[in-house]
Amino acid sequence: MKKGDSTASILIDSTDQIKTLEREIKRFSKEREKYITFFENAPISLWIEDFSEVKKYLEKQTKENNTDVISFINGNPDIIPKIAHLVKIKEVNAATLKLYKAKTKQELLNNLSNTFTKDSSKGFTKFIIELFGGKTEFEIETVNKTLEGDSFDILLKFKIAKGSEKTFKNIIVSVENITERKKAERLFFESNQRLKDQFNNTPLASIIFDLDFKILEWNNSAQRIFGYTAEEVIGVKSKDLLTPPHLLPKMKNLRKTMFDQYDSLKNTNENITKNGDIITCDWYTVLLRDEQNKIIGRACLVDDITERINTKKLIEKSEKKFRNFFEKSNDAVLVIKNGKLVDCNLAAVKTFEYLNKQDLLNTNLFKLAPDILPDGSNAHEKAQKMMQIAIKEGNKRFRCHHLNKNGFIFPTEVTITRLNENDLNSLLHICIKNITEQVKQEELEDVLYNISKAALTISDFRKFGYFIKNELQKVIDTHNFFIALYNKETDMITIPVFVDEKEEIGEFEEFSAKDSLTGYVIKTKKPLLINNAEHKKLIKKGEVKLIGLAAEKWVGVPLKIKDKVIGAIVVQSYNNKNAYNKNDVNLLEFVADQIRTTILRKKMDEDLKKALIKAKESDQLKSAFLANMSHEIRTPMNGIIGFSEFFLNSNLSEGERKKYAKIVINSGKRLLAIVNDVLDISKIEAGEVALNYETVHLNNLLNELFVFYNPIAQKNNLRLNCVKGLEDFKSVIEIDKTKLNQILSNFLSNAFKFTEEGSIEFGYQLLENKLQFYVKDTGIGIEEKLQDQIFNRFTQANIDLVKKHKGTGLGLSISKKLIELFKGEIWLDSDTKGTTIYFTIPFIKSKTLQITTVVEKKKKEIQVKNKEIIILVAEDEEYNMMYINELFSRTNFKVIEADNGKKAVELSQKHPEIDLVLMDIKMPIMNGNTAMKKIKKQRPDLPIIALTAFAMESDKEKSLEDGFNDYLTKPINKKLLFEVIDKFS
Repeated sequence: MKKGDSTASILIDSTDQIKTLEREIKRFSKEREKYITFFENAPISLWIEDFSEVKKYLEKQTKENNTDVISFINGNPDIIPKIAHLVKIKEVNAATLKLYKAKTKQELLNNLSNTFTKDSSKGFTKFIIELFGGKTEFEIETVNKTLEGDSFDILLKFKIAKGSEKTFKNIIVSVENITERKKAERLFFESNQRLKDQFNNTPLASIIFDLDFKILEWNNSAQRIFGYTAEEVIGVKSKDLLTPPHLLPKMKNLRKTMFDQYDSLKNTNENITKNGDIITCDWYTVLLRDEQNKIIGRACLVDDITERINTKKLIEKSEKKFRNFFEKSNDAVLVIKNGKLVDCNLAAVKTFEYLNKQDLLNTNLFKLAPDILPDGSNAHEKAQKMMQIAIKEGNKRFRCHHLNKNGFIFPTEVTITRLNENDLNSLLHICIKNITEQVKQEELEDVLYNISKAALTISDFRKFGYFIKNELQKVIDTHNFFIALYNKETDMITIPVFVDEKEEIGEFEEFSAKDSLTGYVIKTKKPLLINNAEHKKLIKKGEVKLIGLAAEKWVGVPLKIKDKVIGAIVVQSYNNKNAYNKNDVNLLEFVADQIRTTILRKKMDEDLKKALIKAKESDQLKSAFLANMSHEIRTPMNGIIGFSEFFLNSNLSEGERKKYAKIVINSGKRLLAIVNDVLDISKIEAGEVALNYETVHLNNLLNELFVFYNPIAQKNNLRLNCVKGLEDFKSVIEIDKTKLNQILSNFLSNAFKFTEEGSIEFGYQLLENKLQFYVKDTGIGIEEKLQDQIFNRFTQANIDLVKKHKGTGLGLSISKKLIELFKGEIWLDSDTKGTTIYFTIPFIKSKTLQITTVVEKKKKEIQVKNKEIIILVAEDEEYNMMYINELFSRTNFKVIEADNGKKAVELSQKHPEIDLVLMDIKMPIMNGNTAMKKIKKQRPDLPIIALTAFAMESDKEKSLEDGFNDYLTKPINKKLLFEVIDKFS
């Protein structure tokens, strides 16, 4: 080969080598650029630090002091700040700036000392010890501060870069904000007693098991992490439930000592889920002890750190691993390119409730949020603003609200991360986390505080109930909401608080607990979450009935105090079948548990105030009633006493004597009517009145009333009309004739009292299975404000209309009570043209046909006065005895007098010829009951008639049960007295 050829060959080889080198440099640059980009955009804080000067300094010191690094550090703790200043920060990423709230890297480096705390020094000391102890990878927990002065917990993970094992020139540090986790840890270890309260409110899995490893508690996060529901695991021995096969021997050894050491324990394990997935979890466990300090089990908080580990792997591994994380994320992940949705994971499809991935990708991005957010801001404008910030700064985290395909709005935490550097073609990674339960928990604390505070300031129970409704609206849909209070004695439910989009009910309306869903919750003492289809099944089984409108979703939880149910809280949705879930039931139960005593106390306070007002009103009304009674009684008494005194005048003419006698008699009858009214209302309210049904010709009863009242109408220049709703042969019914006659008489008397001109009409008609009676007049009418009062007995005394006319005003009240006894209803229509009172009673057709003739046979007059009989009269009142003697003065009766019960017994023994005894009950020395029994022992066949002023139905029943043959009340009815004498003589 020639020299020139050799030179050319060398040049060619060199050129090839240069090209190869250029390609390698270019490839290396691309790789370097790739890793730099990845480093800068990593979602966690990353640092590259140079500890080479620290190494040199400590090696020199240890050599001079003839010791090792660890002993030197422990012996010279003040040296730590100096060592820290020898550390050189080579690089930090964007996530670091965000974490420490620094605008630039230089700002962070210039103020690095401001991020240290006392705990930071301890952490740095531990790091130096671990580093010089020979470890190449380790982690430390400590506390730092942001440049704004806010403290936060961090997890520092250190790894010596390859090639720097001896020089410590490149040490990679990741900083993770673990503030929330540390808070959870601190809360967990504060108190074993508070642990259970936190179980279902923590994002960590909460598990409690006993000494046999049987699971006692299992929260929602445990279900989310491990896949098992509480129903599947509670009560199950969990020895190997969560342990992967390759760790079974290790767990077997661990279980032997788990209850022998360490009150609290933290360890990191691999676990297996129900689906067989291997996950990595941090376990924080504490021993549980009973009141005697005896170990009874362990409580565990479990944090699934699998995703965090995966994040670490993302830093070290390829795009493929990132894709797996993207697809398997529990949170919705969207990829946005130039404002258009280009990719999403399955969690996004599930979160937004679309049919499939393509269905979601075909949707306009802005349809995933409501037009207007709950705070009133525009959702589209907010989304645009947040994306622009993320494009500019690299990432942005904020809270928002999103909208699923079914129109349900839910709170979210959104993290937007820019995936490329090209502002013109922005590629954004958006992670959307449904934080409904987290927000509910946060808001629930405020809600319960506000409710507790309101309980002290709001006195009105209904206002307090509506305040509860409005507060709960913050955490659950309460557009259809009511609080029900249960009366066990009546089995009735009262609804003091009721808000509904479709139905209305009256204030404090009552309904039967029987057959209602609310009653079902109260009776079972259990919460109920039910949809429309399930409701229909309960109806079909006959357990409940449809009351009101059907709801798509219905939730009711009992208000319980110990084991007693006092009511329920109910929410429902008419159009959203997904409006509520089990978490909402748990939430309502929790709320009910917190406010049950407050609600009961407020209700008792309300009832007490109402009772006090009612008592005051009752006292006032009673006083007015008694004043009216006093007036009504004194008026006829004045006539009786005044005109009786006139009889002492010997110069009275026969005409004047008869006139005054008539006044005395009429005044006496009026006084008796007043007493009878008072007795009637007393007997009715005491439950002493019973209905005595008999066969009655209804039309004949109306004829008798017409005959009685028509002369009164004619005397007052009024027209009286009687309308019968049935033909005579169809008007034979079963009824208590006396009480029906009393009702109609009261209404007719009232009509005549208030009608000065025109007409009065009374009658009835048959409507369905009821007889509807009415009394109509053309009187002065009743003011609308008084119409609800006139049937109340004490109220009557205060009504001016009653004051202007004679009478007690008890007639309407007595009639109303009697109608209610018939299980009927009463109401009225009244204006200035007159008044019509209506009432109904059940129509009971008589099975016995009553035969009537045109001419009724009159009963023969009692011919008893000519009988020669001896009557013992026991009466301690002188005037009553005089009256009886006067009654018998024109008969052939012989009267033997006794002024007390003891004397009556003696006379009955002394005079065996006595044929009959009239016995007063209330007498001195010995009362009538005792005297009757003693006489009956000697002469059981001797008729003894009670003649007494005790006029109650119960008095009559008791006397007849005691042994009296019959019972007559004072004032004495002559006709009845002679009938009884005739009957027993």
